[in-house]
Amino acid sequence: MIRTILAKMGITDRQSFYKTLRELAGFGVVGATNIAVQYGVYHILLNMRIHYVVCNIFAFVATVLNSYLWYSLFVFKPKYESMDPVSDKMNQNFAGGKRFLRMLITNIGYLILSSGLIIVFVQVVGVSEEIAPLICIGILIPYSFLVTKLWVYRK
Repeated sequence: MIRTILAKMGITDRQSFYKTLRELAGFGVVGATNIAVQYGVYHILLNMRIHYVVCNIFAFVATVLNSYLWYSLFVFKPKYESMDPVSDKMNQNFAGGKRFLRMLITNIGYLILSSGLIIVFVQVVGVSEEIAPLICIGILIPYSFLVTKLWVYRK
C-alpha cells in the first residue's frame, strides 16, 4: 500500500525520492510566505473591522497569486524536452494556463474548507477570529501539498 501511494506521487527510485524531498522543502518555503501573506492580509483587513469570512476571501486571492508564482518558478518547475523553441513556448503557455486553472480550483477548495473551518472554530468552538485561520492553515497544509503535487503540477 505504501509503495502504491509513493508510486502515485512519482516516487519510484532514490532520485525521485530526493526530488520529492526538494519539492517538499520548496513547498515549505513557499508555504511560509503564503502563511505570511494570508495572515497578513487577513489581519490587516480584520483590523479595519471587515467580517472575518470576507477577510479570508481577500487573503485567499493574495495567497493564490503568491503561491502560483513561486511554485511555478521554483518548486514544481515544468520541463520541456522539444528542440523546437516555438513548440516549447506554445507548450509552456498551454501548460501554464492549465496549471493556473488547476491551482485556482485547488485553492477554491482550500478556501471553502478554510472558511468552513474558521466558522466552526469561531462560532462553535469559541476560538478567537485572530487565531482561527492559523489553526486552519495547520490543518490544511497536507491537503494543499498533495493536491498541488499530484494534480496541479502532474506531468
